[in-house]
Amino acid sequence: MLVIILILLIFTALILFLGFIYHNQNRFSPKVKNFFNKLLRYFLNWRFLVCFLIGWMITNGWCYLFIFFGSIFKISWMRNVGIGYAAILWLPGTPEKIITFGIAIALRKILFPNDKKLAEMMEKEKKLATKNDKKKDK
Repeated sequence: MLVIILILLIFTALILFLGFIYHNQNRFSPKVKNFFNKLLRYFLNWRFLVCFLIGWMITNGWCYLFIFFGSIFKISWMRNVGIGYAAILWLPGTPEKIITFGIAIALRKILFPNDKKLAEMMEKEKKLATKNDKKKDK
C-alpha cells in the first residue's frame, strides 16, 4: 500500500513538473529545455522506477515495514527501531533522498548494463562534452 502511494506521489510530482515546463516553455532557453528533456528521458522509464523502488526500500522502506510488522506481531524493539529511524528521516536536512537517487542510479547501471537507450544517450553526452572542451581550448 505504501509503495503504491509513493508511486502515485512521484507520478503526481512529475506531472506537475511537466505541466510547469509546458506552461512556461517560452520562458526557458533552449539549453535549459534540452537539459530537462534529457533528464526526464533518463528518469521516466520502468527501469529507473524499479531501481528507485529498490533504492527506496534500502534507505526508507525497511523502517516502515519494521513499524508495520512490529505493531502487528507486538515486537516492541522492531516497532521502536522503525519509529526512531522514521523520525530521523522526517527531520529537515536528512540526505536520504539524495542517497536514494544515488543508489537508484547505481542499481540501474548494475541491473541493466545492456540498456541501449541509456548507452546511446551517455555516448551522445560524452561526444558533446568533448566537442565543447575542444572549442574552449581553441
